[in-house]
Amino acid sequence: MKLITTQQRQIIESLDVNRTDKWYLILVILGYRPASWIVTHQKDTEQEIKVLISEIQKLNLEYDISSNFYDRKRKNILIAKNKKQLAKLKKAIAKRDDHQIGLALGYPKTAVESFAKNSASINSLLRNGMSIKLIVSTRLRYSKDNWQKEAEIIEQWLEVLKNNSETIYKEVARYHSDLFYKTRLIIRRIILRNNFLSKIYFKLKKRADNS
Repeated sequence: MKLITTQQRQIIESLDVNRTDKWYLILVILGYRPASWIVTHQKDTEQEIKVLISEIQKLNLEYDISSNFYDRKRKNILIAKNKKQLAKLKKAIAKRDDHQIGLALGYPKTAVESFAKNSASINSLLRNGMSIKLIVSTRLRYSKDNWQKEAEIIEQWLEVLKNNSETIYKEVARYHSDLFYKTRLIIRRIILRNNFLSKIYFKLKKRADNS
């Protein structure tokens, strides 16, 4: 099993990004993914972004920073193992080509090819015995025909994370545990069925998305 250095682990664990972005950085360093795409928060100041970039530079990865085309208050930070992979991701994003973006980020080819037209529903995956953690821990839409092979790749990625950072692994596992996820789902359904609560929910969600 490949391992990142102690210094790399400490840097990644301390970054002010979400748990999935930290996980994917480890995968990029070790070659399990060619690239990663971090989107900053709206509330991040220029100084905070500079600090984030400074820490990423210590990981000896190629990177590029630009304005996010969906929200100019946010920044895209593209990170790759080498300049070739970085250029490939930049080109795909510039074209807004979801298929090429998925491939450039290293998602399973079968899942990328079925994106938005032949993806398996969460209910169907649950009926077939897939755990909540595998379904929602990564930003992947499993395909209807190849979800089992795709799940094996995600399981490998989770194992890599567990062996490299117990801290980040626990964050991912806790947030995406069956009980925690199902509880959030039930609460969300109750809220959305109540007009008054649903208005509050969407206001808070919009505020969180902009933070």
